[in-house]
Amino acid sequence: MTSKRAGLVVAVVMLLSAIGVAAAFALSSGHGSRSNNAASYGSMMGGSTAPGWMMGGAHDPGKVMGAALADAPGPRVAAAQATRFGNDIPANAAIDRAARRITFNGTDVRLAMLASPSGGPDETFRIAGMVNPTVVVAQGTRVEIQFVNADPDTAHGVVVVRVGAASAWMPMMLTTSAFSGAAVWALGNPSAAGMHTDTLTFTATSNGTYQYLCPVPGHAEKGMVGTLIVT
Repeated sequence: MTSKRAGLVVAVVMLLSAIGVAAAFALSSGHGSRSNNAASYGSMMGGSTAPGWMMGGAHDPGKVMGAALADAPGPRVAAAQATRFGNDIPANAAIDRAARRITFNGTDVRLAMLASPSGGPDETFRIAGMVNPTVVVAQGTRVEIQFVNADPDTAHGVVVVRVGAASAWMPMMLTTSAFSGAAVWALGNPSAAGMHTDTLTFTATSNGTYQYLCPVPGHAEKGMVGTLIVT
């Protein structure tokens, strides 16, 4: 685990502890981790012991996490640079704007992804100027995604999962990434230093249809989800 990721872990653990959660989960590169013992995470799993902000109560979980992680260590980008990233056309990509689809040729893919940028729908991703486009790559492709949280007051992340996880309120607790390295679990609010950014790198080892979604509680249910097809 890098020092940057370790800093993120500490920040989230402090956040969860501050609101009375008995145990916190590790945010790690790759598949991430979660407890197999539901009892040890009782306050995270719903029911009367769940913190209200995690279950859709008065406090928005994304806003709580965004503020807590705003000063976390890690690379930043300026707002103007982030805007360029969100509109960049990746190399070796065929763009179908009518179908909101990006098809890549070759086995080395690099793209940029913004979370909830200004001028677009809230709780969505932007890639190549499109909202939540379908991304198509060949099996065995190495995929590198530079992810930027462009939302001014809410935490966001991205994880590639098998189809169906978007219906979960808390993908952070109930979901692992479909490919090793295919997750950035949460980045905080921008600050004077710029917008938080991180890179996820994975190999699309198995063909099929997957989803990329925001794992912050409630966001995927609100539509912060797109499709990844591995052919």
